[in-house]
Amino acid sequence: GQLHLKLLGGVDGCLSSGGPLDAPKKAMALLAYLALAPRVACGREELATLLWGDTPETQARQSLRKTLSTLRQVFAAGPRVLLIGSDTVALDLKAFEVDVHTFERRVAEATPAACASAAALYRGDLLDGFHLQEAAFAEWLTAERERLRGMAIGALESLLVHEFHHHRVEPAIQVAHRLIALNP
Repeated sequence: GQLHLKLLGGVDGCLSSGGPLDAPKKAMALLAYLALAPRVACGREELATLLWGDTPETQARQSLRKTLSTLRQVFAAGPRVLLIGSDTVALDLKAFEVDVHTFERRVAEATPAACASAAALYRGDLLDGFHLQEAAFAEWLTAERERLRGMAIGALESLLVHEFHHHRVEPAIQVAHRLIALNP
């Protein structure tokens, strides 16, 4: 079974066993970052700086090791999802279904049905309500939130044009309300 990771409108996960993905805050932050990282593998140094930027390097690396160990225990029952090298860490994204990836694919398809599907997936900002007192993580999160929100607005705008074009007033009004909520 696949693991499900929902990052839009909060953070929520489901293990292949069907149980909830229950992990400490920093572990969830690490998972989210790895799931959305543009590169396949992230350097340990980068991750340590991202989540423990204010602590000395050796302590930051130790915290990263502990967090990776915690995640390994969380995923122990299922397939191997953490790919940990001597200097890098990656997620096996084939083992995961990440709502952000599905959302991005739907937006890229750009058909009215795909835009409607993307709008439905966008339940709110990335990791909504999730805060860490780490400058580097907060900076990354803000940039990703803006990027994804921009994509959601674009999808809703095309959907609105489509609904108007086909004289569907009620659905158009609903889409317009969502647009206003996202982009006052």
